[in-house]
Amino acid sequence: MLALFPLLLLPLSGAGRLLGPSADILLVIADDVGHADVEEIPTPNIDLLAAQGLSFERAFANPVCHNSRRSLTFGRYWIDSRGTYCDPPNQYTPGAMLSLPKLAQAMGYRTALFGKWHVGSNPDGPYELAPQFHGYDVWRAGVATNAADSHCGRFGGYFNWRRVDDGVTTQSHEYIDTAVRDEFLAWWSSTRGPRLGVVAFQLGHEPFHEPPSELLPVGTPPATTVREKYEHMVQALDTLVGQVLSVAGPEDLVLFLGDNGTPQDVAPEPRRAKTTTFERGIHVPLTVRAPFVKAGQRTSSLVHVADVLATLAALGGRKASSEHSISFLPVLLDPARTTRSFVLCGKRQGPHRRVLGDEPSIDVCVRSQRYKLRLEGEVGEEGEEDETHEEFYDLWSDPEERVPLDLADPRHARALAWHRSTLARYMKTL
Repeated sequence: MLALFPLLLLPLSGAGRLLGPSADILLVIADDVGHADVEEIPTPNIDLLAAQGLSFERAFANPVCHNSRRSLTFGRYWIDSRGTYCDPPNQYTPGAMLSLPKLAQAMGYRTALFGKWHVGSNPDGPYELAPQFHGYDVWRAGVATNAADSHCGRFGGYFNWRRVDDGVTTQSHEYIDTAVRDEFLAWWSSTRGPRLGVVAFQLGHEPFHEPPSELLPVGTPPATTVREKYEHMVQALDTLVGQVLSVAGPEDLVLFLGDNGTPQDVAPEPRRAKTTTFERGIHVPLTVRAPFVKAGQRTSSLVHVADVLATLAALGGRKASSEHSISFLPVLLDPARTTRSFVLCGKRQGPHRRVLGDEPSIDVCVRSQRYKLRLEGEVGEEGEEDETHEEFYDLWSDPEERVPLDLADPRHARALAWHRSTLARYMKTL
């Protein structure tokens, strides 16, 4: 059941505005690249951005692409993805909610999305115009969901994909993310500001492959394993990130983030990676560069991808906070600050996953600075019993989540009760 939440959008206040009137916003999204991946794989351009801005060491998303992109777009904990995995029609897309691009439009920005959408359909018209319905002026080099997705009957890849340009669909054989880069650069150079440009790359989502050599460091040997292919994809992503960021000026706001953690096929422990609420599945990179952010800093403050919406509103002197989306502007100004006591991450899959039999129908967690409560299993339809189990971890003493705490241990009873009540409160509406 979809529950709308109160979200206040107050008029512009010049005193509160930190972005200059001509400053642009550039948001770059990596696909299936977690926090651990940018730590383990050489990414000099992403590292350079971190050296120029603030890196969030505890940024979190949902464990799958679709849920995280809905959280980012609408500024809420989006757990329920039943019926939204494949192509439209899709009755779960809210038409009336404030979205990230609608907020930017209200603040006077021209808005554009390049690359992957994977958010939902268009209640008022064709799916190919769904991003425009939700606030983007243009959608180019667009991909509805993933480049290749056998679950939904699509077969192709990075060199054979269905491309959407402002409502027109064609079959393309251009490398998908160079097309995304080129369309972004063309729009950026031809469009007057202020501008919000969202560059949603497909890298490093499967299918795992060897990217074009010009996107890799000179002398990179051919990949011989699936893991090496993934590493090369992340390196190619880093090259493209550097090329995209080259057009952003020092007065602009730049954000780089991931949508979920490491894909299972290339993770050290597949059962603790993408699609799960273990750290490797939800811990994502987030770096912010802005003229008011001191360079080269790191923060341990908790943030969720849903917080981007409220933060952009605050940066424009407006207010768009709710219990789901909380501005992390105070952290940008002072990395020692905290704005959250917990994040909620997870997914609830639909019947298509039950047919495939490869994932539980629900996997959610409440993660505070110290503890994490996971709820995983099968949630019955109406009239059926749930078959779920809990796991409670102390991340201070067990950061790799190896040994769940004894749920009957009185030493953690108060913390466990708080996490249970918090999760229960949100599960009623998600």
